[in-house]
Amino acid sequence: MTFSQSRWSVLLLLLVGTAYAIANLLLRIHEVSGFTLVAYLHPDQQLLDEPWRFLLPFHIGAGFVRWSTTGLALQYFLEQASSPAAAYYCLNLLLVAVAGACAFRATQSVYACAVFLPFVAFGSQFYWYYQITAVGLFYLGYCYILINLLCVHELLFNTTSSSLWLRVIFLLSLVCLAVWFEQWLDYGGFLVALCMLTLFLRRKLTYINHRHCLFIFGSTLIILCLYLLGKFHFSSVQEHFRKGREAEMVLNYFSDLPFWQAVLMSVHDMFFNAARYLFMSLISPLMSLGCLPVLPLFSVGPANVAATQNGYHPECTQLTYYSHLFSWYLPVGMACVLFAQAIIKNLRTCFRSCEKSNYITIALLLMLLCGSLTHNFVKFRPYNSQPFLYYKVALGALATYILCARYLYMKTVGKSLRIKVLVCLFLSSCLVGNALTFHELMIFMRDNVYSCERR
Repeated sequence: MTFSQSRWSVLLLLLVGTAYAIANLLLRIHEVSGFTLVAYLHPDQQLLDEPWRFLLPFHIGAGFVRWSTTGLALQYFLEQASSPAAAYYCLNLLLVAVAGACAFRATQSVYACAVFLPFVAFGSQFYWYYQITAVGLFYLGYCYILINLLCVHELLFNTTSSSLWLRVIFLLSLVCLAVWFEQWLDYGGFLVALCMLTLFLRRKLTYINHRHCLFIFGSTLIILCLYLLGKFHFSSVQEHFRKGREAEMVLNYFSDLPFWQAVLMSVHDMFFNAARYLFMSLISPLMSLGCLPVLPLFSVGPANVAATQNGYHPECTQLTYYSHLFSWYLPVGMACVLFAQAIIKNLRTCFRSCEKSNYITIALLLMLLCGSLTHNFVKFRPYNSQPFLYYKVALGALATYILCARYLYMKTVGKSLRIKVLVCLFLSSCLVGNALTFHELMIFMRDNVYSCERR
């Protein structure tokens, strides 16, 4: 790419990014108008008097301890400097800017950015921010992940030029991610699994820099170990074993039940957690579709649904309610079967003759599979009965966004400018329509179904 072409590409990228940023801002302002935003974090006076303590795990209220220096702490200072709403708009714009820059650096294509940015700008995976503003930290998490993913991409496929700065940025972004929020463990698990697969196939992957792969593998393992040691030292891990807490792990079954019953319950919860979260990741671009199976229940009401049985088998009438409540499990099973078919097919191709495009697909599918790794080990909770808390599959949703954008880009990159513009407009309109639909559904549920409480 010549200097003149590069200059025009950057100008066009700025124009496209600005258009998406403005549209994102208008959408978020509309969504915020239906809610009253309240700052989540209220640090105690000791923490405020000694701000350096934000560098360590700190109490965030209700008995929770989080190591969230680059997450909740950074969001708190941003909210204090402005307001929760203003901080939210800034986080949205920051994510759009980082996503656009990373996509352009990885592909050197403005059209690739134009296809990817709608998913980030108009996605509703963090909609729960309007109930719990702590969800805003996931915007920062996405920024760290995208920067780190770009470094991984450049390091693995960089076999010639110097990589010192890439290594430094990789380490800095990974450290920021490690002290962002505990869900970074999903991403850490993905990096370890990807490096292990890459090293296993090293003879076939001649285009991969295996020294850089070892560097990524070793760095991730070291940071994972240091993080877990710090988490154990500051006792924040204990909440996962306290009975009745939201994050209580399946291991507690072994203290409540006989051994084999505990094994069955643990396997049951982990398997169905993985299936539910995988489905939520896959439908995250159009998450309002996940609400379709339960719309009759929420629109008619549980009591009226049971009353439609007209007295038939009254001792089991409640099963009618459960049938509607868990009817979305059917598409969950279908989605899991399709995903398994896709990953098996790509793995077979990978073991035969792994081309670069196939390797990237496998990496993204692996990222999708690790998208809810930490939550898979948590006991079944009532909130799992419905596909609403999409921030719990943040990594899986991002993987789905990249997969969808990559597929659209590869299918239309050779088309005319008119076709490309129509693809971007159609994609944006679908995602905005989904966001507005999901917004109305959540307001309806807030006013008619749930009394939302802050944890």
